[in-house]
Amino acid sequence: MTLPHYTFSFTAGSALINETRTVTDEYLRCGDWTETEKNLLNSNALQKPKQSTTKRLINEIRIRLQSLTDAQLRLLAYGTGSDAKAMIWLAIAKRYAYISDFASEVLLPKYASMDFILTEGDYLRFFNAKYATHPEMLKLSDASKGKIRGVLLLMLRQLGLLEADKSGRIIRPYLSHEAEQLVLADNPAHLTRFFYDESEIKKIQNHE
Repeated sequence: MTLPHYTFSFTAGSALINETRTVTDEYLRCGDWTETEKNLLNSNALQKPKQSTTKRLINEIRIRLQSLTDAQLRLLAYGTGSDAKAMIWLAIAKRYAYISDFASEVLLPKYASMDFILTEGDYLRFFNAKYATHPEMLKLSDASKGKIRGVLLLMLRQLGLLEADKSGRIIRPYLSHEAEQLVLADNPAHLTRFFYDESEIKKIQNHE
C-alpha cells in the first residue's frame, strides 16, 4: 500500500476564511485563475501590504479550491458563513493528507467514543506514528514541526472543529442539508471528515 505524500503548505496562512471567499468569488466571476490573480493583485482585494504576500496566498488558496466541485465553490462563495466554513474544511481535508488523516484517525474516533477533549498527547502520538512512516517528514526542522501543530490547531478552531477558547474540546462541524448533499454527491467518504459514521452515511444515501 502506497502512503499519501504529506505536504505542509497550509502553514502559509491558516484557514484564510475571508480571503478564500474573496478569491472564490472572483474566480467564479471570471472563470480563469490567471485572470483571477491579476484582478486581485490590481485591486488589492486581499488587503495585504505586499504583492508577494498576496500572490503566495492566492496560490495557496487556489490549490485548495481546485479540489472542490463547481457546486461546492458556489456554496463557498454565496452560501452562509457556516456553509463557507464547511466547504473550506472540505477543501483543506481533500488537499492535505496529513490533515485528513488527523481528522479520520484522531478527531473522528475521539468524537465517536464521546472523548471530546483533544490533548497534546493525542497530537504527539499521531505525529510520531506518521513521522515513523513518512520519509518526507524527516526533513522537518523543530521550528517547522511546531508551526505545523500550531497552524493545524488554529485552523480547526477557526473552522469550528475545536472550541475557540483553546480548551481542546472537539465539536462536530455543522453541515446544512445543501452542504451535506454536495459532499455526498462528490464522495460519501468525505462525510467522515464531518464526523459522520458509516451508519449515518448509509442512512443518508438510502433517503436520496
